[in-house]
Amino acid sequence: MSNDTLVGCNLNNTYPTYQAMLRVYGNAPVIVGGLVANLVNMVIFRHSCMRTSMLNWFLLALAICDQMVLLCTFLMLSLPVITEQWGNLAWMELSAYVTRWTYPVGQVSQTCSVYLTIMVSLYRYLGVCHPFRAQRWFTSATVKTAIGGTVVFSLALNTSRWFELTMVDCYSELFNVTSVLMRPTFLLENHTYAKWYFVYGYTVSMFVVPFVILIVANTFISISVHKSRNLRRRMTQETLRLSAPRGSDTSTNRPTMTMGNNNNNNNNTQPNGRRKSEMGLVTNKELNTSIMLLAIVILFLVCNSLAFINNILFLQESDVTNHYAFTILVEIGNILVTFNSAANFFIYVLFSSKYRSLLRVYIAQASSMSNEEIQMLYLQSTMYTGRSMSLVSQKNSNYISRSIYRQQQKRASVVQFK
Repeated sequence: MSNDTLVGCNLNNTYPTYQAMLRVYGNAPVIVGGLVANLVNMVIFRHSCMRTSMLNWFLLALAICDQMVLLCTFLMLSLPVITEQWGNLAWMELSAYVTRWTYPVGQVSQTCSVYLTIMVSLYRYLGVCHPFRAQRWFTSATVKTAIGGTVVFSLALNTSRWFELTMVDCYSELFNVTSVLMRPTFLLENHTYAKWYFVYGYTVSMFVVPFVILIVANTFISISVHKSRNLRRRMTQETLRLSAPRGSDTSTNRPTMTMGNNNNNNNNTQPNGRRKSEMGLVTNKELNTSIMLLAIVILFLVCNSLAFINNILFLQESDVTNHYAFTILVEIGNILVTFNSAANFFIYVLFSSKYRSLLRVYIAQASSMSNEEIQMLYLQSTMYTGRSMSLVSQKNSNYISRSIYRQQQKRASVVQFK
C-alpha cells in the first residue's frame, strides 16, 4: 500500500492545550497518589487479622479493582499526552497499542469497582437491618462467590469492548514514515450499537442502577444508624440513672445482711457493668463501620455525579457536546472518578482504628524504630484485634460472667446464713 492511499496519522497537536493540561497536571498526580494509597490498602486488608471480617474481603477486592482503574486511566488518558509531548514516534506507537488493549481492561475494572461498592452496601444493609439473615447467609464461601460473580458479570457486560477499537496503518507527515493509528471498528461505528449499548446501556448499568441501589440501601442504613444512636443514648442515660447512689437507711439496721448484700451487689454490678461496657464497644464499632461505608458511598455518588450528567447531555445529542466547555467537563469528570478510586484510603484511616493500628506497625517497620519497639507496637495492635474479635462473640463471655456471678452469689449466701 502506497503512502498516498494511507490515512494521515495526525500524531502532532492531537490534544488541545487545556485537555492536555488537565490530563497531565490534573489527573496524573491523583493517579500516582491513588496507586500508592491502594497498594497500602491491599497490604493492610491482606493481613491475617483483617481477613477475619467478611467485609474486609470486599474492601480488599475493591482496592484491587480501584488499582486497576487507576493504572488503566493513566495508560489511556495521561500516557498518550505525555508521549506526544516527548515527540518520540516509537513511544507514540507503543502508547497507541497499550491504549487499544488497556481500554477493555479499564472498562471491566471500572464496572467491577462500581458493583463491588454495591455489594459492600448490600452487605452492610443486611448486617444492620437483617442481622440474623446476614449471619446465616454471609459465610466465607458466600463472600467469595459474590466477589467472583461480580468479576464474571463485569467481564460479560464488557465483552464487546474488546472489539470496539483496532489498529490501522497510517502515514505520518511529521516523521515522514508509515506508522499506526488507533481507530474505532465497524462495531463502534454502527449507529444502533453506539446508541443502545455504548450510550444507553452504559448509562443505565454504570449510573442509573448503581445510583438507585446505593441511595435506597444507604437510606435504610442511615435510618438504622440514627435509631441505634438514639437507643444507645437512652441506654446510657438509663445506666447512669440506675447507677446513682441510693440511701443508706438499711445500713444501720442490719449490718450483717448489709455486708452480704453489698458483696452481692458489687459482684452483681461487676459482670453487668463489664457486659454493658463491652456491648457499648461493640455498638460503637458497628456504628463506626456503618458510617465508614456510608462515607465510601457518598464519595462514590459525589465523584460520579458529573460523569452521569455528562452522559445525560451526550444522550440528548445536542450541540453542547461539540463545545470545548463540554470537553472540560468530561476531563473534570474523569478526574473526579479517578479521585474516587484513590480516596478510600483516607476514609479507612479516619474511621477504622484497626486499620490505623496496622498502618502504624507497617510505618514503624519501614522507619528506624528498633525491633523491640516494633514488637511492642505490633503486640498492642494484635491485642486490640483480639479484643475486637472477642467482643463480637458475646455468648462465651456472657456465659463466663454468669458462671462467676453464680459462684459469688453462693459465697455471699453462705456468709449470710452463718
